[in-house]
Amino acid sequence: MSLSSVRGLIAIVLFGAIALSVHAAGTAAWAGPATCRHEMPSGWTGRIIKWEGGCRDGRAQGLGVMRGYVAESRTAVWVFYGEVRQGRMTIGVIERPGQGVIAGEFREGQVVSTDDRETHVRAFQVAADAARQASERFEQQGNVSSARHYAERAHHWSEFMD
Repeated sequence: MSLSSVRGLIAIVLFGAIALSVHAAGTAAWAGPATCRHEMPSGWTGRIIKWEGGCRDGRAQGLGVMRGYVAESRTAVWVFYGEVRQGRMTIGVIERPGQGVIAGEFREGQVVSTDDRETHVRAFQVAADAARQASERFEQQGNVSSARHYAERAHHWSEFMD
C-alpha cells in the first residue's frame, strides 16, 4: 500500500470518527428533498421518511405529519403529528403502532423529558391540529380515504387527554 493510500485511509477513519462524535453529541440527521428538508427523528435511521405539510425556504414548516416507513413496506411504522419550524420538530406526538406514543416538545429529533402535564396536553392538541390539516389537504386532493384516516386521528388526539 502506498503512502498516499495510507494517508487517505487515515483521513477517512478520522472523518468517520468526527462524524460519529458529532452525531453522538446530539446533532440530528436531516432528511427529505432539497426543497423541503427536515430533521430525522431520533431512532428513525434507515426509514423512508415522508413529510406531509408546508415548506418554506427549503425546510419543513408548520403543522404536518411525518411518516417513517420500513424500506420494503408501504405501511408507516412511526408517525409524527405536530409542528415543525425551520425543519425542526418542536411539539407533537410520535405514534408507534403497537408500541404506544411519545408526546411533548422536541429538540434535535428527541422528545424533551418533562413531567409537566400542560406540555403533554398541548402536544396532543397540536397533534390533533396537524392531523386535521392533513385531512383537509388530502380532501382537497380528492384522496378520500387518507382524508378520512387523518380526520379520525385528529378526533383521537383531541380526546386523548380527556
